[in-house]
Amino acid sequence: MMPLSRFRVLVQLSDPHIVRPGRLLEGEIDTAEFLRRAVQSVRALPERPDAVLVSGDLVDAGHEDEYAHLRTLLEPLGCPLWLMPGNHDSAAALRRSFPDHRYLQAGADPGLEPFVLYAQRLGDWRVVAVDTVVAGASHGALCARRLRWLEETLAAEPDAPTVVAMHHPPFRSGIEHMDQIGLREGGDELARILSRHSQVRRLICGHLHRPIFSVWGACPP
Repeated sequence: MMPLSRFRVLVQLSDPHIVRPGRLLEGEIDTAEFLRRAVQSVRALPERPDAVLVSGDLVDAGHEDEYAHLRTLLEPLGCPLWLMPGNHDSAAALRRSFPDHRYLQAGADPGLEPFVLYAQRLGDWRVVAVDTVVAGASHGALCARRLRWLEETLAAEPDAPTVVAMHHPPFRSGIEHMDQIGLREGGDELARILSRHSQVRRLICGHLHRPIFSVWGACPP
């Protein structure tokens, strides 16, 4: 949980890896039960969050029945919900399964259609979500089109304190097998973009399945 201002609270959840109802991840992990517990914990917070962001790997195989299960599990949150794809997700199936989440739909630029990119307002703050998914791969990347979108989106509101959210982290974690499928392309340019936009106060990511904090580029931990 990260308090963003006096009356604004953003909760980040990540990597629930929801499977079809009645099944277990890899035949043994009840990811649905873990997400139920996480939702219960959010609901029990002393201050109701203003929004919950789920930063990727929402489901395990990108199937629409998995997304339907996810939707049922997240409904009790009772606050604005922002979803991001990870390498286990299908952006097309995600959009079909959450048609009322208009921020998921493609923007005006047809060149960005494959990606889920959006900026949401949280009081005086902004949350800017950047899609790092490489279709058919486990690692992530930021191509020139996505980096240009991020630069233009940050430049549009230079005075709004901002959280940038991604699925794949740009830094090395020291966990070898995870670093092999981290952000392989675009990390250096991302650092340069963030250094040009001092309103970015935090960069938050998913993917690692662990709470890890790091100073990276111009962003403090």
